[in-house]
Amino acid sequence: MDLARSVVIAPVMNDLTNQLIRRNPRPVASFDPTYFTPRESKIMKMLAEIFRETRGEDMSEVSHARRLPWDKVHAGGKGMLGSDS
Repeated sequence: MDLARSVVIAPVMNDLTNQLIRRNPRPVASFDPTYFTPRESKIMKMLAEIFRETRGEDMSEVSHARRLPWDKVHAGGKGMLGSDS
């Protein structure tokens, strides 16, 4: 099934400033666990519990830290692995 038919991204606005605070994904189709193995389902449940209260900005900051895999693959933001240019 196409993701656009399964999930809607709803903007959440600040009531006072009318500025965008975040975007909330909301399901519009029922979850179908048959696409996942029991192991994958267990991992997804564990990750959902671990990161339930974590902000996306915080996860991005940690996962994109200097000298960690994301930074190395993207050559400091250039998006190239091992490029000398």
